[in-house]
Amino acid sequence: MDIARRLLADLLQKYESSKAFASAEPVLRRVQLNVYKGEFEPYDIEDYERKVHIHQIVAKLREEDLIDYNWMRGEENHILHRVWLNLDQIDAAYQRAGLVSPKANAERVREALDLAWTDFLRAGEARAAESIAWIGIVLTDMRQVLAKRQRLASPLPTSPDQALMLVAALRGLIALGLSGQAEMPERVFSIQIYGDSKAFAQQVRTRLASLVRRYLLPGLLGYPADRMDDLELSEDDLLGLVNLSRSPEIFEWSGPLVLVRGERRIDGGFFPLCGTLSAAELDGLTVELPPQVRRVLFVENRTNFHYLVQQRGQNADWQDALLIYHGGCFSPAKGRFFQLVRQAVERAAASGQDPVAIYHWGDIDLGGFIIFNRLQHSFFPDLRPWHMDCHDLIRSLGQAQPISKAYAERLKALLADERFTMFHDVIRLSLERGVRLEQEALLGKL
Repeated sequence: MDIARRLLADLLQKYESSKAFASAEPVLRRVQLNVYKGEFEPYDIEDYERKVHIHQIVAKLREEDLIDYNWMRGEENHILHRVWLNLDQIDAAYQRAGLVSPKANAERVREALDLAWTDFLRAGEARAAESIAWIGIVLTDMRQVLAKRQRLASPLPTSPDQALMLVAALRGLIALGLSGQAEMPERVFSIQIYGDSKAFAQQVRTRLASLVRRYLLPGLLGYPADRMDDLELSEDDLLGLVNLSRSPEIFEWSGPLVLVRGERRIDGGFFPLCGTLSAAELDGLTVELPPQVRRVLFVENRTNFHYLVQQRGQNADWQDALLIYHGGCFSPAKGRFFQLVRQAVERAAASGQDPVAIYHWGDIDLGGFIIFNRLQHSFFPDLRPWHMDCHDLIRSLGQAQPISKAYAERLKALLADERFTMFHDVIRLSLERGVRLEQEALLGKL
């Protein structure tokens, strides 16, 4: 970089961190470099030839009306003191330096955000607002940060190209919400948005998953965003919440379950251990529970689910149970499957059968309690915890994991939340012992 461009670049960098950059009102304070005190590294008063060369450059830049300067008192035309920008010629200064103003980049992204906001409002008019309400909050935050800071900043990437790609993904999710499609393969989404099947995975996936965690997850779980760090959710889990998947989601269960579509019936109990169903098959489907089903158990962890599947195949006591693999934070597609199970439970009760008991087995920790609460709140008000109490924690203390002070504070907050009343005793015990317990620790002890 030549001396003139470097000088302008240093001045513009200082301008971008000054009040003058973001203020819409005139600012009297100069954006300047104290050259004499070394704020412009190339200027060396001991190097006569370079010093004279820089004097010529600053004189030319003043002629171009880009800067102004003064001399050290008593050292006129000999030693520079300060150099400052002409704030009325900022755009010309950026052009002369070969740089792009953060404001110009922000304006490009602002235009894309305006289009996304229009899409969002139209989606609201089409009654698709509930599933994409979180996107409205994201767009609002993005627009506000651009208006306030006049530059790209969180929740936007600082790269304009990356920011535009992220906004394009949000527009794609709005369109997906409008379509009512249960789920979309990520590669198809990528082709539709970017014309490239790999662009989403390579450049947008991680950033979009981060937005889902920050903006969508708290609303789904009814838990503050600043306490979500301890939830071990993968990018696949997070993007599944907005109906994006690497491959169609598969539901797993073990036990008697009848699938009905029109006049056709399939007895899922035909599979002695584990039945599966693709999310693509949910349309027009109804689920029925045979009379022998007296309990339904949702299992958070896949290892534990398959352990119980084996137990069910070997133990007659499990033949009245329907086991369902829950996973972590269930997606909208899996939520539709859970809704079918709920309706089957309600129809069984309405037919005069004995009530079917509904249980959930999860980790004895913050995530396990929150996941239980969401399943209870969304589908099964009478949901009961299974092996998530003080007795289970005490007998497996040797396999328990220590918790940090920060984690303990987040766990302690549940004691003031009536939604978690049934867990308050085990929460107090966890805090007293300073531990949490993953449900795998109970395998072999049931």
